[in-house]
Amino acid sequence: MIRVVIVDDERPAREELAALLAELGDCEVVGSCGDPVTAIRTVNRLRPDVLFLDIKMPVLGGFELLAMIDAEIMPQVVFVTAYDDYALQAFEEQTLDYLVKPVAQERLARTLEKLRRVLPSEPHPVYPAVGIDRIPCLCGNRIKLVPPAETELVRSDLAGVHVLTAQGEYFTELTLKVL
Repeated sequence: MIRVVIVDDERPAREELAALLAELGDCEVVGSCGDPVTAIRTVNRLRPDVLFLDIKMPVLGGFELLAMIDAEIMPQVVFVTAYDDYALQAFEEQTLDYLVKPVAQERLARTLEKLRRVLPSEPHPVYPAVGIDRIPCLCGNRIKLVPPAETELVRSDLAGVHVLTAQGEYFTELTLKVL
């Protein structure tokens, strides 16, 4: 069974992809996230086999999200987007596949075949290291993007990882290793 997390800021797109995956079988959608910050938490906690990831989302995009996942738990990545402009960049990042919305069931079936071939031999792909331009932190019920240059200290305790700036201290879902 292939364990899947879907990340897309549009709920109907997440639901449609989950329904297509259910029809094709052999997949279990273990998480569905509407934003990259929730996705980081979900990937850290559930460690899925594959991430179906939208590229253009508010606050943080799919490429930025990839830089924020620990390499030791990095799932295979399939970009799912309405824009075919990013296909070349997706393949340069060496993602497994690139699907254009609306996703056709036959095309998704071919992606799952690729996953079945790749997963036993390459459970954790390695993507080129990209610097983090902004650290997503939780600030009440909002997301605050902290520039690394403003960070004075990063600390970890039993509750998680905290970023200290001149403006205050914020919780982040990123691991110390990623930071």
